[in-house]
Amino acid sequence: SNTIIKIITIDAKPIVNFSSSTLSGCSPLTVNFSDSSSTALGSFFAWNFGDGGTSSSMNASHTYTTSGVYTISHYVTAPSGCTDSLIRTSYITVYNFPVANFSAANSCLGTATNFSDNSTISSGAITNWIWNFGDNKSSVIQNPSHTYTSSGTYSVNLNVTSDKGCSTYITKTVIIESKPIVFFSSDVLSGCAPLKVNFSDSSITASVSSIFWDFGNSITSTLMNPTFTYTAGAVYSVTHVVTTSAGCKDSLVKTSYINVHGIPTTSFTATPDTAILPNASVAFTNLSSVASTWLWNFGDGDSSKVMNPIHIYTNAGTYTVCLNVYNAFGCLSSVCNEVQINGSENPVGVPSGFTPNGDNSNDILYVRGGPMEEMDWKIFNEWGNEVFQSNSQNTGWDGKYKDVAQPEGVFLYTLKGVTKGKISINIHGIVNLIR
Repeated sequence: SNTIIKIITIDAKPIVNFSSSTLSGCSPLTVNFSDSSSTALGSFFAWNFGDGGTSSSMNASHTYTTSGVYTISHYVTAPSGCTDSLIRTSYITVYNFPVANFSAANSCLGTATNFSDNSTISSGAITNWIWNFGDNKSSVIQNPSHTYTSSGTYSVNLNVTSDKGCSTYITKTVIIESKPIVFFSSDVLSGCAPLKVNFSDSSITASVSSIFWDFGNSITSTLMNPTFTYTAGAVYSVTHVVTTSAGCKDSLVKTSYINVHGIPTTSFTATPDTAILPNASVAFTNLSSVASTWLWNFGDGDSSKVMNPIHIYTNAGTYTVCLNVYNAFGCLSSVCNEVQINGSENPVGVPSGFTPNGDNSNDILYVRGGPMEEMDWKIFNEWGNEVFQSNSQNTGWDGKYKDVAQPEGVFLYTLKGVTKGKISINIHGIVNLIR
């Protein structure tokens, strides 16, 4: 028999244990992990933080940037190779931060500004709101209203907190504008129609979003300094409205501001409108209304201020007579008409004969004298048949009937009408056609 003795070493297996600085919190969440394992000196360590992150340090620190519930695995290997591990399921909980946001329109001084909370959170709920309006006033209402007592630019801060205690904030600028003070003027206040008026805005305002004018006759404008022409006589009230970019509005109404004087209605008649020299007297009748003074220009160099004048023309011609009338405000209206002055009239008659033989001498028979204003001239043959008719002194008889030359002989005529001098004519006679 024989005997051998050897020493066998049985190493203790590590007993893994660890703790953390926190078990839950808001992202980004930094957690410090502390190893408290029972193991030999010189052991090896390994961590798995559950979000893909690892570490080989004995005591590790890890930052979670995404919300969620994480399982932590810790491995310890003794120098002898003995291994132990500890897995803590759903050990670390990371909560989402809310995203703070709000909206508020620029407002007018003295008008409540409405704030709307637009904050969001991907999980959980927002449970607390703290507003700082920038004027040492605050609120914990989700959607508050606030009235500022001074115009200016304010930095408004909103801090929101979730049901897990995660909080964040946002700061935005809100402009509080003063209400505009509207002023305006015009270059004229009264005058005769058509009256051109230039309006000028002189309002005191921080900004201008829109301009509105009402000229008192349902005509409007959106120009800052408009020009408008009044065509009808009346007294007009003018309204001017200014609106700022924040919606602040003010208006000014100037009652009975523009006084437009109507122009007279001008008309006249001339009796007669065609007169015959000598002593061509024409009576003018003034038919104008709302007129106080008159000025006539008779077209021959003479004038008159009589309301209904009588004027005697000494020369023949066509004269343009103009009447200018003025009302009590000096407003002018004019009208012009023509009168005809003819020379002395000659006796009306028809030559006793003519020779339509084509020698260009006495070939056409005309009515002479006058001149005629209206006429009906007829020629008959010896059988009483009408062979010619004319209503104008410019149209004479060439001795033909239906383009057929009439034979020599005696023809009868009748002539009726009125001369330019208003003399009635009704004569008849004979005429000899000589070839």
